[in-house]
Amino acid sequence: MRYFFTFLLINAFLINAPVAGQTDSAQVKVVKDKVKISGKLYYIHTVRTGETLYNIARAYQIAQEAILESNPELSQGVKVGNTIKIPVVQDLKNPNKNKGTFHIVKKGETLYSIAKEYSIPTERLAEINQLMDFNVKENQSLFISTDRDAIKQHKKELIASLNETQVAAASPVKLVSHEVLPKETLTSISKKYGITIDELVGNNPFLKAEGLKVGQVLAIPTKQDKGVAAAQSVPEKSAVSKEPYAYKSTTVFNVVMMLPFGGAHVGLDSLGKGAASRRFDDMMQYYEGTLVAIDSLKNKGVSVNLTVIDTKSDKDPSAVAQALKNPALKEANLIIGPVYPEAIPTIAKYAQSHRIPMVSPLANTEPLVKNNDYLIQIASEADVLAKLSVEYAKKGEGKTILVVPSDGSDAKLVKEFKAMLKEKLPELSYRQGNNAASQREALRGKLAEGKKTRFVVLSNNEVFVLDFLQNLTTASKGYDVEVLGTQKWLKFNSIDIAYLHGSNVQMYVQNYVDYNQESAKSFVRSFRNYYKADPNNYAFRGFDVAYFFIDAMRKLGPDFVDSLPKLSSKNVHTPFRFVKEGDGGYMNTDAALIKHVEGYKVVRLK
Repeated sequence: MRYFFTFLLINAFLINAPVAGQTDSAQVKVVKDKVKISGKLYYIHTVRTGETLYNIARAYQIAQEAILESNPELSQGVKVGNTIKIPVVQDLKNPNKNKGTFHIVKKGETLYSIAKEYSIPTERLAEINQLMDFNVKENQSLFISTDRDAIKQHKKELIASLNETQVAAASPVKLVSHEVLPKETLTSISKKYGITIDELVGNNPFLKAEGLKVGQVLAIPTKQDKGVAAAQSVPEKSAVSKEPYAYKSTTVFNVVMMLPFGGAHVGLDSLGKGAASRRFDDMMQYYEGTLVAIDSLKNKGVSVNLTVIDTKSDKDPSAVAQALKNPALKEANLIIGPVYPEAIPTIAKYAQSHRIPMVSPLANTEPLVKNNDYLIQIASEADVLAKLSVEYAKKGEGKTILVVPSDGSDAKLVKEFKAMLKEKLPELSYRQGNNAASQREALRGKLAEGKKTRFVVLSNNEVFVLDFLQNLTTASKGYDVEVLGTQKWLKFNSIDIAYLHGSNVQMYVQNYVDYNQESAKSFVRSFRNYYKADPNNYAFRGFDVAYFFIDAMRKLGPDFVDSLPKLSSKNVHTPFRFVKEGDGGYMNTDAALIKHVEGYKVVRLK
């Protein structure tokens, strides 16, 4: 069966005194002998140079909080020569719902199989570990919660959501899945379903690149869908009309999507075979997410004629030139893609000259957007996240304190933030590495009973952030606190997950899927139903873009671009709020706000 990969932002977390870097767990010498102390089994581990609580916990595959419970003195930091009691996992009794153990992903394991092993819902396991989708990789460390009450409650919610009545959609691209069996051919499969080989390949573009293989899952158009699009009329291009648009049920919107299937599969430039194969699968998931969106829009009476053009690698000028010869472009009402920057200028020029709205789904195209009134960029710029963070700091809710590194590090971030803030807020000059007890006492002095204290941390230094959160989590027990960080914190691999949740860390991120929300559950159900697989980030992206812009045409007509700033949407994965760039096109200026809360939950606030 065809498998799917994606690029993950993986969080592995630790509790430890500040260090310059983290040593891999493979360098920790694991003690095999066990000793019994007060009726419990332990490993006795002596800390060596370079070892931290993080990699010691990973080496023994146990939660760091469990080690801290048995060694309270470690709250002041781990030192070379310390003798540590490591609880034997099977003897560990852990009543705290913010605790658990680790699982190291083995070759061939999936998130689903691991969740099944521990009797945890897949969505819950993904949420706890802040996975952006359902994909894991070998040797990845996953935190396994032991909060059985929370797991049972999550199961109840999941079962309830899956049992909800789902409206069946009868889209012109309604598909059924077919897994390729030994000795099957394109001819035999097309005859089996009463379709042509061209229709089969058209709905499965990857066949052009890799051919038919046993185990592939093919999307098969059902018989009742054939010819629907051809029987309906195509809206004519016209000058921007001032009359209100009235959508007619006989209208069919022509959408052209350009994705790099061929080049992604065969591999290009410095990409190794594995990376190229992953990229190919990502493009397939983007395409499949788009089909789910088109199917969902049928519930609103929308008909779509989708043409997918393989742009090879997006880097081959001849492939891009060939794409422009596709006759479907002459009737296009919307172009989605290309994906990579190299192909965008040529296609954007064509779109502008033919007055066709063109969506750049992944690439940064800001210079082009400023001079092309039909180009729309989905990816939000870094300054968008900064501006939203400034808006957060200006809120009148509670007491807001700017946390600034006392050693002058992150000076550029501090200067730019203050320049956008344009007002004076209380500051805390914080020195990473000072005595933990005095740091915590100083932090307590900033807190007020019965009033929220909001810390805006102006640093992307991993060691600094670790030190601050560690001390704040301990100092703020019994107080109402919030911390605003940055999206870059998601790439840190040395911050214990307990500190993110204990300090109620929030951050603006370009995109985020909250699997507790009905829109995400509905998409996952539909995707699994069609493709017998879980969606990754690219599937969510494809869904959001296709659904939003096709629905915009339904509401406003093919000439919707001038009204784009009036439309906004939270979406499932990436929120949209567009602003016109002078006389040019449109930039997305929205982002998701996520918050870490009790019970290892991450909720999307907006």
